[in-house]
Amino acid sequence: MEIRLLGPVQARIGERVVDLGPRQRRLVLAVLAIEVNRLVPVDRLVELVWPVRPPRTASHAVRVSVSSIRGLLSEAGADLTVVTRGSGYQLRADPMLIDVHRFQELLTRSRDAADDQSRLAELDEALALWRGPALVDTADPEVVEELVGGVTETRLVAQEDRFDTLLRLGRHQETLGELTTLTDQHPTRERLVGQLMLALHRGGQSSRALAVSRRTRTVLAEELGIDPGEELSRLELAVLRNDPALTISAGQPAVTMTAPALLPPAIGDFTGREAQFAALDRAGAVTLLVGTAGVGKTALAVQWGHRSRATFPDGQLYVNLNGYSVGPPVQPLQALSQFLRAVGVPPDQVPVDPAEAAGLYRSLLADRKMLVLLDNAVSAEQVRPLLPAGPRCQVVITSRDRLDGLVALDAAQRLALDVMSPDEALSLLRRMIGGERIDAEPDSARELADTCAHLPLALRITAAQLVNHPSRPISDYVATLDQNDLLTSLRIDGDEQSAVRAAFDLSYSGLKPEAQELFRRLGLAPGPDISAQTAAVLIESTPCETARLLDQLAAAHLVDQPVFGRYTCHDLLRHYARDRADEQDSAEERESVLCRLLDEYLRHARAAVGVLYPHMLQLAPPTKDLFDDFASALAWLDVERPSLIAAIHHAARAGQRTRAWLLADAIRGYLFQGGEFADWFATARLALALATGDPRAKAAALFSLGTAHYAVNQYREATELCTAALDLCRETEWLSGQASVLNNLGLIAMSTGELEQAAVHCEQALRIGLRLGNRHTEEMALTNLGIVCYLRGEADRAVDFHRRALTVQREINPRGEGAVLVYLGGALCLRGDLDEALDSCVTGLACCHEIGARIEEAQLQAYIAGIQHAAGRRDEALAAAHAAVEFGVDLGDQRTEACGRMMLGAILGGTEECERALTLARAIGARHVECEALIVMAANLVCDGVLTLASDYAQHALGIAMDAGYLALQGRALSVLADIALGGPQPSRAAELATEALSVQRQSGDRLGVAATLCTLGIALRGTVGALAAQPHWREARDLYARCHAPEPTRLTTLLGP
Repeated sequence: MEIRLLGPVQARIGERVVDLGPRQRRLVLAVLAIEVNRLVPVDRLVELVWPVRPPRTASHAVRVSVSSIRGLLSEAGADLTVVTRGSGYQLRADPMLIDVHRFQELLTRSRDAADDQSRLAELDEALALWRGPALVDTADPEVVEELVGGVTETRLVAQEDRFDTLLRLGRHQETLGELTTLTDQHPTRERLVGQLMLALHRGGQSSRALAVSRRTRTVLAEELGIDPGEELSRLELAVLRNDPALTISAGQPAVTMTAPALLPPAIGDFTGREAQFAALDRAGAVTLLVGTAGVGKTALAVQWGHRSRATFPDGQLYVNLNGYSVGPPVQPLQALSQFLRAVGVPPDQVPVDPAEAAGLYRSLLADRKMLVLLDNAVSAEQVRPLLPAGPRCQVVITSRDRLDGLVALDAAQRLALDVMSPDEALSLLRRMIGGERIDAEPDSARELADTCAHLPLALRITAAQLVNHPSRPISDYVATLDQNDLLTSLRIDGDEQSAVRAAFDLSYSGLKPEAQELFRRLGLAPGPDISAQTAAVLIESTPCETARLLDQLAAAHLVDQPVFGRYTCHDLLRHYARDRADEQDSAEERESVLCRLLDEYLRHARAAVGVLYPHMLQLAPPTKDLFDDFASALAWLDVERPSLIAAIHHAARAGQRTRAWLLADAIRGYLFQGGEFADWFATARLALALATGDPRAKAAALFSLGTAHYAVNQYREATELCTAALDLCRETEWLSGQASVLNNLGLIAMSTGELEQAAVHCEQALRIGLRLGNRHTEEMALTNLGIVCYLRGEADRAVDFHRRALTVQREINPRGEGAVLVYLGGALCLRGDLDEALDSCVTGLACCHEIGARIEEAQLQAYIAGIQHAAGRRDEALAAAHAAVEFGVDLGDQRTEACGRMMLGAILGGTEECERALTLARAIGARHVECEALIVMAANLVCDGVLTLASDYAQHALGIAMDAGYLALQGRALSVLADIALGGPQPSRAAELATEALSVQRQSGDRLGVAATLCTLGIALRGTVGALAAQPHWREARDLYARCHAPEPTRLTTLLGP
């Protein structure tokens, strides 16, 4: 017999439906079936059958129903029985005979399927079990929701999984009908909406796909007050630009987004711990995995995470919190920053305030089903900000501490991890040493496991020793361990671990002296890992010889090589190595080792930054000739960043204050470009605290911290810090520092619309650069003055400044000219030199791409979009605008994204993209972009005939332009207002506005703006004075369009004729 609950409640034997009788009896059977093999109290059945007012005979009525059910099951010869247990009943049956449980089992199988065809078969079988709404006509809606509401949601998820599978298989046409119906029923379910959009796009219906997206955006805003999620927004953009990654033909696998998978690699020979795996499978939202050092907490958590990957479809987050490590514990903000970037938050949108970062993290994970593994925690305070709030996430924390606060206040379940069982320990030795040796000496093997206290770390080290000596009897090795008297130094929390130190000692004593020395010195290195080249300075040897010694240490399981060329060791071994250094090396030797290491980091960091950012001021000059090219310099910084950060903090604690702030100063430009804002703020603040006795170092730290605030759009703090830095630079007569700070103050002032102050700062920087003969400072100041002129709308002056900057840049560093060409192209476009502007931008694009300057590359795409649009090349303009948006999203550069979206609005018309550009510009305080987007919005509304709203936008833009001194934008806003006035009752007002606009535009050099306004002025004069007065203005406009190589607008051709 089968019991079917997914639809009307039924009992079936083959094709025959068993008559279950009245509704009350069907509901009792349904509840027992849902809770199959579990006790259901009579009171619970009464509560579900009569949720409002149960009759006094309710308990008796339940017993009568159960008796009737027993009779039906007996008559049918069913393999199901209802038994009485205490004050309740239990249905004993194979859960697979009940459709709701079979449905869940099939979904589990689908997640574990080897391929999409198998997955589709399991999903089809699971969904075919549904014959209608669950428990239909059997219970009140509230009771149905309580009993099977979760299953109903799971059905929707299964349908979505099935659509994903069909889309990956290229069978998009099959999904359209059902997807359309489901999205109508669930219009705010973004995953369904995205699937429908993708199916429509692949079916050649991209316009319908975008219409679905717009409808969803409206529904989400009106019903929930939110915007679409990031994935749906990215899909909308991809459809809009016809991204080839969305295209698929039948039978081909699709390109899909992957969830974050930050877990370290699992151990290939992991052994045992099945009981702990089962406990983790049953665990609640937060599990605290505690145990002594070396017991295998991290290995178990990571192994379980890999085994449970299908349970967490939205991904796995991992961080080593360094609770018990030589380096400083990871601060919550650092971990939050890493997690936020992993789930897709652009670097410059990661909050630098811990509370804001925690809030954003919890919001993003609220509806995700993710595993969060917090490894090596030291305190509840370190962990608590990293706990997600959503019910679908599971957190596993490993720690040597009991962390009672998490148990008491955060409902964490503690799982204590003990040493391995005797059988597990023996199995591990068997897998590592080999079955033949274990079988030849079974008693000695068990004694070895006992001597190592069944501690996994000790077992692995001793096994490695035996593997290295295949002819050595196990009994002999055990005897050596027993004779060793170095027993007590690794006693932790009262646990007996004497053999661990003995095992370490034995491994260490088996090394050659030069390998012993290297091992000791590794204990003094603060970073999480190290390269052979860097490790060489610890022993003053060659990288080649050091690599050979590191391989010896790896063979002895004293270090690991998780990634080729990078070496690390367990924190117990690191402590042991440091203890050995304390015992065998003098304090002077240890200090010398640390200084050599810090100097090595400092030398390479300066050299790498000198290659990447030669214009950036450093407290000490960069080292030459360590890196051949941009790529190798960037690769070194990427790999060494965690070690560099750890080295800065360790140097501060070790009293190496000067080396700490020098290293912090050296890497600030790299942290900026990489979006590592949490590390940048931390190291800049530390440098500021350390540099109290050195005014120049303090000025550099203030400058770095101020620049960090500028990078995250915190302009008030940036101004205060950079002003303080400037004061110190002047007090100490540090002219190079003054120039760099002045250039940055100029950029900050530009961002806030204070163009006069920006010009003053940049002119002062230029004078200092010329006085010092510092060509980098000169180039930066000239470029910044060109940007000021561009923002003012002074096209000719902007071009002149940028050409002077380009001349200097080509003399000192031709590879860095891409950024200057960006701004030169924008200035040339402003004055109507479209061909030259495009040449400048295309050349700049190639330069930026070659050296990996993605920020400038992104800005160039926005400029190219504007040039191509002005030149009438719509397709090329659209491609560049889409590229600018994509770059902006990828880099977290909201200004570039806003510019790209503004250009999309200018090219495509309408208001949607302009509204998104305005939102972005206002969020970061980009007043020039906001003003320009308002003008584009107003112009588009004029084309749509919405003149009142257009006037509001244009007036707002005019106010910003006049307040900030944006001359070209002031002219364009006036020109739009003149167009609006043409549709009003007073054509003379249009002529007045157009005349005012022309005066401003001729002053700014905006030739294309002048041409457009001349058309408007002619139309206004024709309506007031006559056509004869309009002709000269229209002819001048035609001449300007021809000289700019821009297409003549249709309205001008209509007015003048061909």
